Amino acid sequence: MLDISFGLMLMTAILFIILIYLLNKMVYIPLLDYVKRRDELIAEDLKNASNMDGSINEYKKEAHDVITSAKAEAAKIKESAISKIKEQMQDKIERKKSLLEDKYSAFLKELDDEKKALKDNLLSQLPQYQENIKSKISQL
Repeated sequence: MLDISFGLMLMTAILFIILIYLLNKMVYIPLLDYVKRRDELIAEDLKNASNMDGSINEYKKEAHDVITSAKAEAAKIKESAISKIKEQMQDKIERKKSLLEDKYSAFLKELDDEKKALKDNLLSQLPQYQENIKSKISQL
């Protein structure tokens, strides 16, 4: 029935061991090396991504600081411009006040001069008015 051949069995065992050795040498070791390198690259990429996260946070903080300082500087420039404009407007107001005061003084002086001239005119014509009044009274 079944006949076992030790020579064939030994030959099969030797071929099997040679096949395992060749597969190990040509397929499994390079495949394991590839997987190991891939795992190392993935770990390195994760580490770089983690570093990038830190860098991104630093850049965000730096951008926030720049924006904050720019806002402060803009507020300072705005305040400076406003104070400068206020000073200029105050100077204009002072000049206008002084001009108006001068005009007012000149107007008062002119008014006083006209008052004196009118008074002098009335005083010079007073005798004539007195005579006219006496003549009107006498006619009554």
